[in-house]
Amino acid sequence: MYSSELDDTGAVNCSVKVRVMPRCWYVLCRLWLRVDGALVRLRESRIFCSADDPKTVVRETTWHEGTPETLAKAGAPSDVRGGASSPYGDADATAQALGSVAPAAV
Repeated sequence: MYSSELDDTGAVNCSVKVRVMPRCWYVLCRLWLRVDGALVRLRESRIFCSADDPKTVVRETTWHEGTPETLAKAGAPSDVRGGASSPYGDADATAQALGSVAPAAV
């Protein structure tokens, strides 16, 4: 949906993926932000509805973020820069790197 290089100071990407199947539908909305050397943030919302119970829609939202200092304290990689080898180079890599870190307080 939206992507920017933030004038070479980081990157931001907002994406929505929709999957419709015969018995259910599923939506993943993901916002990923990296400010080089300062912050990484990942917000994900998952929405699911089964055809067996169309009146019930399940939504799960996770928020992860951190500065190099808070990431290092939590045991996650603290190198908040871009590049192919960076643990925070894109939204998928960030989700994997932050998987062991407790979600941010809302």
